Amino acid sequence: MSHEEAKTKQTFVNSNKVFEPNTPAYEVEKVIAERIRPGVNSDGGDVELVDLTDDGVAVVRLKGACNGCPSSDATLKHAIEKTLLHFCGEYVKSVRQEEPITQVNLESATIGEFAGNTDLPSVISHSHSGIPLGKPLSSSNFPVVSLFARKVDRKMLDRVRFASHVHIPENTSSAIDVWVKCADCGTKKRLEDVNQLISDAKNKDSSVNQVGVVICPACAVIVIEKPQGQ
Repeated sequence: MSHEEAKTKQTFVNSNKVFEPNTPAYEVEKVIAERIRPGVNSDGGDVELVDLTDDGVAVVRLKGACNGCPSSDATLKHAIEKTLLHFCGEYVKSVRQEEPITQVNLESATIGEFAGNTDLPSVISHSHSGIPLGKPLSSSNFPVVSLFARKVDRKMLDRVRFASHVHIPENTSSAIDVWVKCADCGTKKRLEDVNQLISDAKNKDSSVNQVGVVICPACAVIVIEKPQGQ
């Protein structure tokens, strides 16, 4: 492979796959990178191609503010699908969003069952049923991030009225994503690499073992790291 070919190959990749040049999947990811992703990024989200099936179904992953957003379906149909059908109509016949494949519900299991096992499944599920907070959520207790807005400020935190908790084992070797489904409205969110969020927080303050993730204007999920064996 020449230097120019290698450079081109590296231009249109997502975080999980490298698509070979001159293939249908590469051309689809190229259109996503050039014509779709910039606009989605400007709203705090991201989109990437997961797979292009033989029958022309482009499976995409919505990330950040787009993932689980009530307008995700509209975004998928009106923006992503319309653009791909226009520029890649010979390859793409329809578009659908990726669904979680392997899920393990750690809430119904004892963390001790995973003692010594550092190769946990990368995707777990969590049913969010928010419990009213006794006091406003505060980033002074532990770091707080948001899935639907870039800036976490006092105004945002004051609107958060409910929270649920999900526990993950500490010191896992691979990234853990948590698929959150709201028990009230059915909205789905993907909390990506939650153990890395906690790890980053612990690098700043070793006493921190939890991170708050605001999933909608009124609700948050608090991810808590528990020692192996507890």
